[in-house]
Amino acid sequence: NTSNPTALITKTITAGTNISITSTGTDLTINGAPSTGVSGFSAMKSGVQTFTFVGPNPVGGVVTQWTTSGAFNFDTSLGAFNPTNGVYTVPSNGIYSIDACVSIVPNTNQDSYHLIVRVNGVTDAYRTDDQPSSNVSLTTTLRLSTNAFFTAGDSVEIVVLDSVAVIGSSFTVSSSPDTWFTMLKY
Repeated sequence: NTSNPTALITKTITAGTNISITSTGTDLTINGAPSTGVSGFSAMKSGVQTFTFVGPNPVGGVVTQWTTSGAFNFDTSLGAFNPTNGVYTVPSNGIYSIDACVSIVPNTNQDSYHLIVRVNGVTDAYRTDDQPSSNVSLTTTLRLSTNAFFTAGDSVEIVVLDSVAVIGSSFTVSSSPDTWFTMLKY
């Protein structure tokens, strides 16, 4: 804009069926779903979730309360992902890419966390190594990325565990944009 060089210009580009990219100044927003041929979802955590250790098993559980709406989030799996309970029911056989990131705020020192993809109730299907936390003021980020073959009807969810918790210890899973879960079949 030559008459006002500091004015923000908004541009919207159509990038395929039901997809648009909007740029306003330094902000970029992608709306819609990926092109046909890709099936799956991308979700961000919509609220914080606290886990408290009461024993005897490690503290943690399934990460729930997701949203598939908004920029960079989508669901082309025709409802196979349940954002309330965090369970993705695989709609068709194939190789899927899983990408998950969880941001944890520890409430106690000396904990050790795992991010796990649980398939059909099997907790150790895919997992990260121990991620120790030695300071309650530091956020611990866990990231897991893998490709795997799934069968239609498989139940997939992500789980966070603290493997060295003591009675009364707890941790909080942060909300988006620090915590997200994506699963795609190409």
